Amino acid sequence: MRIFAYMKKRIIIASALLIIVFGAAYASLTMLTSQKSMKPDHSGGLIGIMPLRNDLLEVEVVPGLRFKLDTGSDMSTITCEDLHLLDSLGFTATKSFYPVIGRDGNGDLHLETDRYTVALPMMNYKFTTDTAGVKTAYCSRNDVNILHNVDFTLSRTGQSVLGIDFLEKFQVEYQHLNRAIALHDKQPDNYQKCSDITYSRSIAHGLWLGKRYYMTLDVNVNGVVDNFFLDTGLRTGNLKLPKKMASNTPGKLRTDTVYSARGIYPALSADNVLVGIGDRIGRATVIYYNNDEEDKAFNPIRMINQDFLLDFAEGVLYLHPIYDIPDKAPDTVGRIVVTD
Repeated sequence: MRIFAYMKKRIIIASALLIIVFGAAYASLTMLTSQKSMKPDHSGGLIGIMPLRNDLLEVEVVPGLRFKLDTGSDMSTITCEDLHLLDSLGFTATKSFYPVIGRDGNGDLHLETDRYTVALPMMNYKFTTDTAGVKTAYCSRNDVNILHNVDFTLSRTGQSVLGIDFLEKFQVEYQHLNRAIALHDKQPDNYQKCSDITYSRSIAHGLWLGKRYYMTLDVNVNGVVDNFFLDTGLRTGNLKLPKKMASNTPGKLRTDTVYSARGIYPALSADNVLVGIGDRIGRATVIYYNNDEEDKAFNPIRMINQDFLLDFAEGVLYLHPIYDIPDKAPDTVGRIVVTD
């Protein structure tokens, strides 16, 4: 009996030690941070404007420096080519050892050990359309706001990405007519609350650098609401649902195919589906398919055809009280000009 009591005591002690070790490891990982030292030269309002350059929703910070805008990416990443471009502009990165875990722009989970910290030039672009019908973003080299201490890991996808670890530090405004993203550290005028934004309290998600943000949407406006992952990396359709829910669509379904960073998937899709957000109702293209990402997700840049503001810190989506929606979707920027 003494032997069994002794073994039981050792098992209890060993289990307690394992819990302490795993608890300490988890606490250490959750304490890892990103973008904590970012600071612009000029604060108290607009930090900078980034024109959208194509339908893949890439933004161009300065000519030649493009980033995928992806709230589904836990970490911001940068290619060697873009590091060299920044270096040629006088913004040399500092490399340091800093292990982090998170999803990249393709949704793959990585452990990264190297961090690159660099300053980003943020421009205050104006927009016009030339006589050939090409939308142009233009500004002066003197109209630049330097954003210091931006953290990146090295990209494994061949594409630079501004992830949620970066975006959640700002109030992110989508300017529909300009087709541009503006970053603010103070709320611009003429916006009112539309809906709440929440984030996951999952133990697993606590390990990543950025939070996983969700909004409540009412699809088909039938009083049945769900939480949808806020994913600006969603490429196809405005709103994603699992395939089993396609039978609930009142409109006509068509066979479709989704081409994403995760693979190619058979799908069904429907246009002009009523969707409620807060106290607003609009129409969206819904696509139904299954993969290893979030079952329910939406891309506000594709779905909301007016200006909006995402305030991640306060957990609020803002819209203008009144907005005249254009008959035709505005073009993305075809040319960027920076003058001396």
